[in-house]
Amino acid sequence: MPSTEQLQYHPLLFDSQEQSLLMNALQQEIPWKQEQIKLFGKTHPTPRLTAWHGDTHCVYKYSGVVNQPFPWTPSLLTIKTRIESINLTFRYIH
Repeated sequence: MPSTEQLQYHPLLFDSQEQSLLMNALQQEIPWKQEQIKLFGKTHPTPRLTAWHGDTHCVYKYSGVVNQPFPWTPSLLTIKTRIESINLTFRYIH
């Protein structure tokens, strides 16, 4: 697997039709929410919608907000599988 210092850019990972289908599916499948955070004793909405998906043990915490992951959706699994196949290819070629 590439080290954390490396960034790979794959502009053709998904063709334009796949991109459109995945974007529409992600907008429908994912339970987006706006979290609240506390700063200097006041509660504020975060400036973005978020959703945390992943394996069950991948709990994420920041600013006092604990995120339990939702299960992988079909579209997220499609993206994950494609990215993992690129990383495996990278590992064996270099």
